[in-house]
Amino acid sequence: MNLFITLVPGNDSREIYIRLEGAGYTGQRMQPFPIQCELPRRDQSAPGVNGNSWTRAVTLWNWKSAVLSIMLRVPVFAVAAVRRGPEVFAAAIITESVVCGFNAGCYAAVVQTLRNRKPVWLTALLITIGLPAVGQIIEYQVHTWRATPHRTIAVIVSTGLAALAALFNWYAMQRGTLLAGGEGASFSSDLRQLPLLLGRFLLLGPRWLLRRAGWMVLPSG
Repeated sequence: MNLFITLVPGNDSREIYIRLEGAGYTGQRMQPFPIQCELPRRDQSAPGVNGNSWTRAVTLWNWKSAVLSIMLRVPVFAVAAVRRGPEVFAAAIITESVVCGFNAGCYAAVVQTLRNRKPVWLTALLITIGLPAVGQIIEYQVHTWRATPHRTIAVIVSTGLAALAALFNWYAMQRGTLLAGGEGASFSSDLRQLPLLLGRFLLLGPRWLLRRAGWMVLPSG
């Protein structure tokens, strides 16, 4: 007697029915019985599960970093234009707010995506030089179009601040702060963490020098 086994999906995604059919069951079928089983699930946190990681980075505009970058870099252009009258002053502030907010938010999204990637030296090179260079070129071109006064020196200062902010963003994001989307905590919670993180970040250089000199120092945490 030939016996045929058919797998039939049930209403539950984890439920599968087995149906037995054979020549000895002419005109009849055995009543199916359920077998509960756990189907494998893909790790949603793994790279590439939710689509291309670069596409995700572009869509994950980091508004937290955008706000902080505007607060840090807009005053540079405000000082550069303060003696040119209220209209030029306001134009410089608005221009930098828009450009900086867009660049910093997109840039920080890429940093968030790459924060744990290896090799570390390549990630550091991309985060501190590659991405900021693209952003500063855009910034300079927009301020040239808007005829912002003293834009060259302002962009140079802004570039230095952007590089430091890039390193700090990377440091903070590796510790779960300033993350956007479902990975991040509330902005108020991040702000409470920033003073301690900033202090530890500023001590990284001195700690490294002391270690190179053979001095014992406390762990960086």
